[in-house]
Amino acid sequence: MCWEMSEAELERLYEEGKADGALGLVSYDMPMTYEVFSLFARRCEVLAACYGAGSKPLGFFYLNDFEGSTARLHFCLYQAGRGDRHEIGRQALKWCFDTFKFKSLIGAVPVIYSGACDYAREMGGRELGGIPGRCWIERLKRAVGALVFIFEPKEVK
Repeated sequence: MCWEMSEAELERLYEEGKADGALGLVSYDMPMTYEVFSLFARRCEVLAACYGAGSKPLGFFYLNDFEGSTARLHFCLYQAGRGDRHEIGRQALKWCFDTFKFKSLIGAVPVIYSGACDYAREMGGRELGGIPGRCWIERLKRAVGALVFIFEPKEVK
């Protein structure tokens, strides 16, 4: 059910994310080469890019682990999109809820990514709790805990 992107679009999304340094944050458990990114993009259930003026990619999000009327949400925002992060996140969540009629989306964020945890809260995510040792951080060569957030349509700000 992955949204079709041309190879050129996928490569551009990868190159922007690599240059930005953001790919290392969303793919914290392994190095993200183009080959890995391409394989990952073809296997996810939904991959969508976020664009700004002039068709510049501002980030992407993907959904997987669809179960009932929920799925897992993963979000990667590039530096170029940080100034509009609230609107980008709101539109992405609204699109997910409107398109798939989810009752909720779940996200797990490494606790060391405090900015991402704050962003999840800003977007209306409610913290459900923590999972010790949930995330392997390759660059640190150790596991860290994760905070689990739930997003519901009525809470999207």
